[in-house]
Amino acid sequence: MTPNIYQQLGLKKVINACGKMTILGVSSVAPEVMQATARAASAFVEIDALVEKTGELVSRYTGAEDSYITSCASAGIAIAV
Repeated sequence: MTPNIYQQLGLKKVINACGKMTILGVSSVAPEVMQATARAASAFVEIDALVEKTGELVSRYTGAEDSYITSCASAGIAIAV
């Protein structure tokens, strides 16, 4: 069995008994999300257009006036202030 990237880096596996914690990478990713990420990573798009389109979709589905997707809560806070 090929070691995963964390094993290759010499990092130890931990058990998360506390729920979603940033220090532990927040949470694991569902297989569907991994598949969608792999499909998205196989092509190039203009990031500005991607951000615009995904923001429109989130607004449409949530009823929000506007939306902006970020990679983490810290990025969202930095943009908001």
